[in-house]
Amino acid sequence: MKNTDKSSDALQLRKKAMELLKSQPLKSVAHLSEAETLMMIHEFEVHQVELELQNEELMFARTEIQDYIEKYSELYDFAPSGYFTLSREGEIIELNLSGANMLCKERLLLKNSQFGFFVSEGTKPIFNLFLEKIFFTNSKQSCEATLLIKGKPHIDIYLCGIATENGEKCIINAVDISERTLAENALTNSEIRYRRVFETAKDGILIIDAETGKILDVNPFLMELLGSSRVQFIEKAIWEIGFFKDIAAHRTKFLELQKKEYVRYENLPLETATGQIINVEFVSNVYFENANKVIQFNIRDITKRKQEESLQGKN
Repeated sequence: MKNTDKSSDALQLRKKAMELLKSQPLKSVAHLSEAETLMMIHEFEVHQVELELQNEELMFARTEIQDYIEKYSELYDFAPSGYFTLSREGEIIELNLSGANMLCKERLLLKNSQFGFFVSEGTKPIFNLFLEKIFFTNSKQSCEATLLIKGKPHIDIYLCGIATENGEKCIINAVDISERTLAENALTNSEIRYRRVFETAKDGILIIDAETGKILDVNPFLMELLGSSRVQFIEKAIWEIGFFKDIAAHRTKFLELQKKEYVRYENLPLETATGQIINVEFVSNVYFENANKVIQFNIRDITKRKQEESLQGKN
């Protein structure tokens, strides 16, 4: 196929050269000697070879360019994310196959339609501002929006775009982040549930940084139990808190507690802010919160239970 193209191009080039030669007056060669004539023929032959070599180089360059175009087209069309070329008004000028799949229509039917038509009403102002800023700032912009396709689940997308050099169009990359959004919502709901349990628990809960021993969080029940405020706990090392002098009186004892990872004390006395002695059951667990190692202390007031046990023993 390539040889046929090469032959066809050579014939066209020869035809053009002959036409140009006909339009030019012939130079007289009568006065040339035989040696000069042979030299001229030799030069013409050399020049012809040079032209053929140049033609081969041009054909090779043309083939390379064609290969690059084909590779670019494959990368563009089969990229996992959607690519859109939009006008200043948000009209779809060009798009790849992933973009068409994202909008659930054939590519030809989507050209010349408004991209904003597929954006949800709730996120349309965000998209419009995003498009406006692309052309106004002439710099890369990004946003998150939601696509609503009739008969399909909504799609959360991350958009990143930049204007072309002439400022008349912009190139936008669209990535489906629906799964990430679901995961983030699940995590948020989980955190809300944990916080609700933490705030309403009928046991005292203390969260400690396992490396520094500093108190990260304390729940309302423990503050009420000990008659103290949040300020007395947060960012202070546990061995600095008088309430816990029997549990972690100094750093060495705390490090020992940390290494065991799980510690349970059945009956420990705690002195409240008013000087009252209460009996508590104490359990500690070590775990990782993101990349940070923490210790959770669960403290249960067992004073009434101990009193009842004492009375039963007397009877």
